[in-house]
Amino acid sequence: MGLGLAGIFTMGSVKRIRAVVATATAGIPEFVEDGASGFLAPFADASLFDSALERAWNQRHIWQEMGAQAHAKIIARLTGKPEVLFAQKLTQLISP
Repeated sequence: MGLGLAGIFTMGSVKRIRAVVATATAGIPEFVEDGASGFLAPFADASLFDSALERAWNQRHIWQEMGAQAHAKIIARLTGKPEVLFAQKLTQLISP
């Protein structure tokens, strides 16, 4: 599981029971299933991300359910705290 900083932010959102809109990169699809537990753009492209945002807005009535589903999935797979992973990644980036 190669999560970059974007993946760690996404995991943090999911852990806090939030629906996620993200790109399908950096291991994110391991935790977020498009249309079931969040909304994914295939890759970092403005028009594709806009489409994912539009789909999310049109299904805003199920955001809480989607967030709960993503939360259950990540809790089943992970231990630890995303904020600790984030701090570790930042430390690695700024260390000489």
